[in-house]
Amino acid sequence: LRSNLLQEYPQVRAVAAGGRYTVTARRGPAAAAASAFSWRYDPTAVAAMSRERTPPEAPLLLQPAEQICEEEAAFLEENRQAFKSGDAFHFAHAPWRSCTGERVRSCYRALAAKHRPPTATNKQRVLNQ
Repeated sequence: LRSNLLQEYPQVRAVAAGGRYTVTARRGPAAAAASAFSWRYDPTAVAAMSRERTPPEAPLLLQPAEQICEEEAAFLEENRQAFKSGDAFHFAHAPWRSCTGERVRSCYRALAAKHRPPTATNKQRVLNQ
């Protein structure tokens, strides 16, 4: 999850590869337009994205993902190695590592309030699907 240092950046991406994480954080108008809080929330697409990241053996050991809300979708967009199982989030390269859905929702609810464009509300996003 985002540290205090990254709270001020509208666009953050974390990718795990080769045993290392790469974190990219951007500010400014272009970053705000590309942030996880500016794109159209599509529950079906987000669920598919999470399933694609799930390691092949994970369904044998982990629960199927519960519904993914908009805040959780933003977390998945920023963390390209994460996937949802039950109400928790795991990491494809280390599925035993996890964070709770409650923690993700709390953190990303605050981030959405800070970085979501003023004209985009949850209601408008759902209605425009």
